[in-house]
Amino acid sequence: MIIKNLIINGNSQVIPLLNTTAKCKWMWLKAPSTNSHPVLIGGAEVSPSPLSGYPLNAGDPPLFLPNVSDIMEFYQFAKCYCYVALGDVLNIVYGLEGSNS
Repeated sequence: MIIKNLIINGNSQVIPLLNTTAKCKWMWLKAPSTNSHPVLIGGAEVSPSPLSGYPLNAGDPPLFLPNVSDIMEFYQFAKCYCYVALGDVLNIVYGLEGSNS
């Protein structure tokens, strides 16, 4: 398993986690306690108005999207969306198939 990280700096727009074909087997998402607003996580329906998406409040425990057990299934970053307010941050740690060695 290869472990990677991603930091999304908020721009008050709904964006995909990555606008690429990248995918992963699991991920942890964390909104730091220094954020001013909740981060919204979900699919293409994420929206700050009307409010839609899973809210990850500043300082909440990390949200864990568990390991995808089917060898052919992955979380696709381009189909996972977030809304992060301007000046706020979303931290992501994720695992890819492969070896760190």
